[in-house]
Amino acid sequence: MSIEQATPQSVTDAWRAFCARLADMGAVIEGDDFPQDALAQAEGVRYLARMAALALQQATDFSDPAFPVIYRLNDDATKWAGPNVDNIYLAAAVQHPHVYELHGTLARSGGFILQTLTGWWGEERFRIHDDRSSAVFVPDADGSIVVTIGGPEQPVNWMPLHPDADCLFIREYAIDWATDGRCEFVLERVGDEPTSQPVLDAERVFAMLDQAAHWVEHTTVFWNTFEAQMMRPLEPNSFGPVFTTPGGGSDIFYGNGWVDMGPEDALVVEVAVPTARYWSLQLYNEAWYESLDFGSRCTNRNNTQVHVDPDGIVRFVISERDPRVPNWLDLAGHRRAFVHFRAVWCSGATQPRCTLTTIDAVRDLLPAEHPVTTAAQRTHELRTRYAQVTRRHRR
Repeated sequence: MSIEQATPQSVTDAWRAFCARLADMGAVIEGDDFPQDALAQAEGVRYLARMAALALQQATDFSDPAFPVIYRLNDDATKWAGPNVDNIYLAAAVQHPHVYELHGTLARSGGFILQTLTGWWGEERFRIHDDRSSAVFVPDADGSIVVTIGGPEQPVNWMPLHPDADCLFIREYAIDWATDGRCEFVLERVGDEPTSQPVLDAERVFAMLDQAAHWVEHTTVFWNTFEAQMMRPLEPNSFGPVFTTPGGGSDIFYGNGWVDMGPEDALVVEVAVPTARYWSLQLYNEAWYESLDFGSRCTNRNNTQVHVDPDGIVRFVISERDPRVPNWLDLAGHRRAFVHFRAVWCSGATQPRCTLTTIDAVRDLLPAEHPVTTAAQRTHELRTRYAQVTRRHRR
């Protein structure tokens, strides 16, 4: 039952009803559709806490399209819906017939993709109305850019705003962690009215808390089901064919895989370098569809972070402990994990190939000239990653 259906008599009644709905989610994640091992349940409770924090922020502070605020929808702490760790995910409330200007810079950016949406993934009302890459926009000589959203069509740097759209969604790419910078986006509504937000009242609080509770309930169940459906047709320790999806960018190719291994097992994944500006391989936990710890562990690698063998193949090794190879992906305490292959701004990619072996036998499957990564090199890599992630997701 939603808060609106329960017709609370006071804002404190609404708060108690909201807290009760969050408490009920504890029983949901204890159900048969979710894994029950200790690690999964610990991650599940943390996931609910993260989702509740984001849902409350969205509903209470970032939901007014007349006073839009760009907020982080997914980052190194709040993770949901299988995020790409090389993205900064941003969002803002928008509404027709308002007109907006998006200000930013491409001076050090890896690029971005803008979408206008209605609703959230999995809802009946969900729609992607428009999808535009930074490549179609024209920046100034210094890299600065202004994109008009809504209003009459303009010859450059414009995108329409559908009458039903309620969200501007931004994928900002930080591909080279050492050099790529943020776009520093600011969204402004064009026009003089209104000049002040309305004074808060009880009805608005009821709606905010209902919106936040619904988002946690929907997001938790939908993305668990979505991930499970992707894993179900796959054999363990394998990848399916690459594909594109209406839920992603129009020139993003995906490939799904999953691993289920013992503590001494290793999966060698061979990837032919795709025809793409950017591509990556990344690990996710089961059920919560969170990226694994990518700040202090090597749980992902993109095209700027991999060793390519002389035959043009990138060979990853997925395992629980370090096999001393340059393209190691750390399972971070998991035995089962979902794996995403992505290629963006891509015109062609092939299915990754997998071979299951043991950590001690990995070298038998690698070219003789494939490098050995020392303990000192790994320590340096991990320290560098942590500093780069912290800088990119500065609080």
